[in-house]
Amino acid sequence: MPEDDLTTNLAGLMTEMQEFNDPFVKPHPPQTRTVKVRKNMVLTRNEVEAILCVRKEELMKEYNNVKAKKLLDTLDEHMVAVLSPTDKATLSAWAAVENDKRIIKWMARNQEDKTEVRWEQTSELKVAVKC
Repeated sequence: MPEDDLTTNLAGLMTEMQEFNDPFVKPHPPQTRTVKVRKNMVLTRNEVEAILCVRKEELMKEYNNVKAKKLLDTLDEHMVAVLSPTDKATLSAWAAVENDKRIIKWMARNQEDKTEVRWEQTSELKVAVKC
């Protein structure tokens, strides 16, 4: 055996080096399975008011477009659904001034006076499967 094909391993033993262009056994990525996770969500008017309270009060005293944008960016459609009719009217006006079409659309879809909203949140997780 030519010396170029030999190398010394950590134990000091001579081993043969072989290079495979097309190995017999190809490594396989770990098998995964996609699992759907469903979570029942509940949001109340009181929770939303607690989140928005400080920013809303500041804007009621003096309108500021930077603060209004921050407040509008805080909202999602579920939050809009549980706002009081007065808050919906106020936020609709601010959304119109800021030209926030997302909020305007949500306001149009959520005109009913609700104090609580429930929905199911679904997400997917990839889980490694042991064989």
